[in-house]
Amino acid sequence: MRSMASNSASSRGIAAIVGVGLNLGLSIARKFAHEGYTVAILARDLGRLSRFAEEIAREEKAHVFAIRIDCSDSRSVREAFEGVLRERGAERDE
Repeated sequence: MRSMASNSASSRGIAAIVGVGLNLGLSIARKFAHEGYTVAILARDLGRLSRFAEEIAREEKAHVFAIRIDCSDSRSVREAFEGVLRERGAERDE
């Protein structure tokens, strides 16, 4: 369900960006990473998201992770945000 790319943890919190694609979502994710946030990128295509996460993490030296989500399925939405919260807890434990 999820993959992670990480270079460093953030003390600013997590920005969860839903519907990340090649344009606006990816730009927003980059901006939050640049500002020092841990970034969760969520969309249907986990393969593409994983590549985006690795790219942003490398370029911005940020903690970025990808989670697959289907916004038309309430279970998928719940599980995705549970993943974001788990990551937040793991980040606090570091």
